[in-house]
Parts: sequence; structure tokens; C-alpha cells
Amino acid sequence: MSSRPRSHQIEDQSRIAFERHLPRQWVYRRIHPDYGIDGSVEIFDDRGCHTGKQFNVQLKATDKPDLTRALAVRLSIKTCEYYCSLDVPVLIARFHPPTDKLFVRWFHEFDPYYGRRGKRTKTFRLTESDEWSSNTPSTLSLDLERIRRLRSGELPAPTPFSLHFRGDLIQGLSVAELSLNLRKALQTVPSVLSLITDATSAYGSISISNDDVLVNLAGLKHFTLHFRKSYGTDFAKNVLHHDVLLAVALTLDSAGLSDRAAKLVAEFAIRSSLVTNPEIAVRMARCMARAHCVGEALHLAEALLIDRSSRSTAHRLMVSMLAKVDVMSQDERELMKRFLIRYVEVEESNKNKIAAAVANYNLGNYLRSLSCYGAALRCYRKAATLDQRYLERGYLYREMAGVLFLMKRYRIAAKFYDRALRLGEKGITRALLADALMFSGRFSDSLESYEAYLEGNREPKPEFLLKAWALKELQRMLKVDEQGRQESAALQLALPESRMPNADLVVRLEKALRLDALCGPAWFNLGKCFVREAKVEDACVAFLWASLAQPKDAEAWANAFTFSAFSAKYSFLAPHIAQAARFASGESFIEQILNIAESQPAGFPKLTFLTAVHDVLTHVHKEERPFELRLLDKTGNVKVFRLTGRDKSA
Repeated sequence: MSSRPRSHQIEDQSRIAFERHLPRQWVYRRIHPDYGIDGSVEIFDDRGCHTGKQFNVQLKATDKPDLTRALAVRLSIKTCEYYCSLDVPVLIARFHPPTDKLFVRWFHEFDPYYGRRGKRTKTFRLTESDEWSSNTPSTLSLDLERIRRLRSGELPAPTPFSLHFRGDLIQGLSVAELSLNLRKALQTVPSVLSLITDATSAYGSISISNDDVLVNLAGLKHFTLHFRKSYGTDFAKNVLHHDVLLAVALTLDSAGLSDRAAKLVAEFAIRSSLVTNPEIAVRMARCMARAHCVGEALHLAEALLIDRSSRSTAHRLMVSMLAKVDVMSQDERELMKRFLIRYVEVEESNKNKIAAAVANYNLGNYLRSLSCYGAALRCYRKAATLDQRYLERGYLYREMAGVLFLMKRYRIAAKFYDRALRLGEKGITRALLADALMFSGRFSDSLESYEAYLEGNREPKPEFLLKAWALKELQRMLKVDEQGRQESAALQLALPESRMPNADLVVRLEKALRLDALCGPAWFNLGKCFVREAKVEDACVAFLWASLAQPKDAEAWANAFTFSAFSAKYSFLAPHIAQAARFASGESFIEQILNIAESQPAGFPKLTFLTAVHDVLTHVHKEERPFELRLLDKTGNVKVFRLTGRDKSA
């Protein structure tokens, strides 16, 4: 006769025991099939009315006689990931038949420090203090209320936390002394956190023992700080309360309260021993970035630069702020500039030439982003003076060439780009060389370089596709391979006199272009002449050249796009123009497109035109301008960060 497996028996016993412990007003519903959740509980009040509070339950039972081993629950990694993805909290319930006791704990209170992790499982540990008691239902209900308030963003400010000590001495300090240190420190940030004695009125808790600090917010977010070694009484007196408050900050940040958390970080991190911990440094930096506390972060970073042990944390704060450069105010950009200058001064004073060279290189990149081209060039040169290995690094020549190009020193920029290529730089550097050659007036050499770039790239940038195509049209229209550009003389001819006949104006503008084939105003006005003559294709080429010569000219881009879109001959250019225009002139391009549509006479297919524009732009991915930062790691190797300069809120 077959017998029922013991595992099935204790499974039923665990469910019966759990239901027996629930208040009679609460409703337990079993879930079938079981995908890691055995059931759900809905809480009703004493009158039988809905409270809206619910939680999931995973029931586990064991016959192991040793209670410590029995309270270790093994969960698969996939199950843990599933629990983390749920909106409704999960209660782990462990029934122990030998003692007829039930132990419960929220899954989100899992502490990985004590939870051994294998390749496929994690160990969730309960303690004897988790035994179900008469207070457990009210505690669970209160936890759910706190979770609801937290998720709805309704936590009061300051947020009340209860303070509890597990022991009479904490790292050599009396409970009274540590408590007073915490309360005194919080007087500097009164709007963030308050310490109260009534745990039922608190939304968070701070529990401190000689071994760890447990910070819990609404039962949903928590942070555990483990003391791996003794502080020593004097050190604890000066540092421990700052470590505790930094742990609270990281808990608040994980709950989405980054603004409040950042105030604690800005106030207490500098005196905390945790700033040298790489993981905590990353979390601090992300917190400050999410809160957009640029000034506070840079002030903290500057203070951390002084001590070598905390310098890597200063670097992480710097990286997190540089990633937000596009959304910084002018004052914040100036603060970043002052920090990077201070960063250079610190590294140079330490007599570490390699680190000082890296700092100068980073300052140069930032100054370039501020259009301080001369100062940027001096930083690059100083980097090469401090560390002559830079002279054999292609990326330095590429950066210097970029600055020289922006300073309109096109010929020397071309030489530097060529040097960068010879030192191993690839990809877009070839196209940038073509840019420098084109603006130097070496059109045939430029076209050759563009074509080499296009042949070596499966997804070339639209800007360079357009330039290669336009150079061929330039040779067709002006019959010029190389030119000593006379920009001033060409510009004088490009500005037409009033009432000049169209034919005479065309001759005058073509003369201007023979002096300087990249005279943007000449091309723009020539495009207008071609429009009056109904030469749509020629107008398209002229406006495209006006755009390429003056990339910020949104009106020129919009005209080039419009005439290409309505041209049977050049319609293939429209998507490339749209993407290049979006990168070069931003949202102004769309404004100009709308202006063109509004200005057309009756009968113009406005809806068709705007729909076509929308369809093209929908499939255009807006490009981002990268910012490259280099830092030395602990081994002395250079680590490269490529930042977009946009807020990622990581």
C-alpha cells in the first residue's frame, strides 16, 4: 500500500498552520498553479471592510531538528528575481513541525551578506525573533501601509525613523553617546530625517549592534552595514554616526527619495569611512546625479580629492556630474570647470606626472566643450609635456585636431588628424580628416578621404554621406578641385545689393563661390535665386551646401530637406538631411519645417508634407555628442569613460 510522501504532508501542515495564525478577518487564497507563490492574503478591518492591503505568501516547511538550520530557506535565483519583479510584497513563511512554530519575514528584507549564494540558489535566513506572535498581524498591516505611502510618494518630511540598539556598547561607544551624536548631526539637515522612540509611528527604522547597522524604510527598502573590523573607540566617536547616516541616505535613494538622500550624502559623506568603498562610492555618485545636486557633489568631490584613499570616490562623483553636462546651468558648468582645475592642481602637487597628465587631458576635453579652445589646446600640450607617451597616442592628436578645426586652423588640423590616423586611430577620424581637408580648400583630397571612410563603414554618419555627395556636385557646378579660400572677399559679394536682377545676382554669387566655395551665405542666396527660377534640383544642392558650410543654420537645412523631399532626382537625400540636420541644429530644424508648411499658398499638400516629415524623423535616431574622460585605476592603467553629456539617472 503506497504512503503519502512526507514533503506533501508538511506542505499541507504549513498551509494549515499559516491559516490558523491569520486573524479571522483576513482572507487567504491559494494560487494554482504555483509559480513560486503559494497564495495571497487580503486584509480586511474589524468591520469586514476592504483595506486595499494585500501580500503574497511562499510557504516553506521542514522537519530539520536544528532550528538554526531549519530557518535557512533556499530559493532559486529565478524565484528571487521573480519576487523582485512583483508589485505586491512577498512574505516567506517557514513552518517547523517539530516545534509547531511559524516564522515569517518579508522577502525584500533579504540580506545577501548572510545569504550564501550558489550558482543557482540563494539562502534566505530567518531568525528566532521572526516567530509569529500576537503582534505580527498588526506589524504586517503597518508595514503594508508604509509601503503604500512610500510608493505613492506621500512620506512626510522629515521622515520619522525609530532608533534601536541591540547591546549596551557599540564599537566601544555607549548607546547614549552614539544616540546623542546621531541627533546632534541631524540638526544640520532637519528637513530630511527625525529620530523618534515610537516605532509604530515611524516609517523607517535604524537598528544598531556591535556587528552591524540595519536600516529599513517602510519594510520595503533596506541597507545593512556590516562592521568587518573594529572601529576603535576614538575612531567610532568621530566617524560611526556619519557611517550610520550615510547608510540611511543609501536606503532613501534606493526608495526613489534621491533629493532627501543627497542632502545626507552632501553633509555626512566627507567624514564617513564608507567613501573608500567602491560599491558605496558608485551608489553615492548615482544618488547625487539623480538629485541633480551638482554643486554639492562637486564640493564633496573636491574635499575627497585631498586624501588618496578617497580620490577614486571623487572621480566617480566627477564622472556622474559630467554625464549631466547638457542639463547643467551656466553656474554649474563654471563649478565643474573650477573642480577640474582643482583636480589638476592636486595631481600636479602630488608630483605624479602621469596622473597630472590625465587630469590636464580631462580638463582640456571639458574646456573644449565650453568652447574655450585656446585653453583646451594648452591643456593637451601640457599633458604631452608631463607624459611624453601622449605624443605616441593617436587620440591626443585627434582631440587637438578637433580643437584646431574649431579655431578654424584647418590646415594644421588636417596634419594632426593625419598623424592620429598614422598612430592607429580609425573610423570617424578618417571623416574628420576629410572635413579639415575640405575646409582647407583641398576638395579632391577631401572627397578621397570621405570615400575611404564610407568604404570602411557599414553605417556611416549621414553628415559625411552628404558631404561626399555634395563635393561631387561642387566639382560639377564650379569645376574646382582645390582652392585658396578668400573668405572675406567672398562674403562681401555674397550679400546682395537691393533690387539687383536675379540673373546678375546669380553671376555675383557664383563669383563669390569661386573665391570661397564654402561661403554659406553665398550658397543660401544662390538657392533663393534658383527657387525664383524654378530650378528645384539646383536649389536643393545650393541649400544643402549652405547647411554643410553653416551647420547651425536650421533654415538652410529645412530648405534642403524640403526641396529634396519634393525632388524626383534627389529624394534619396531627404532621410540623410533630416538626421544630419537634427544633430547639427537640434529642434530648430523642426521649427523651420513647420514654418515652411505654414507659409505655403492654398493648395499646398500640407498634411502630406508634414506626414512625410514625421515618417522620416520617426525613424531617425537623434545622435548624441560624446564626452571622453580618462582616469587612472588602482593599477595605474587608464580607464576610459565615454559620456554623452545627457542625464541618464543611473
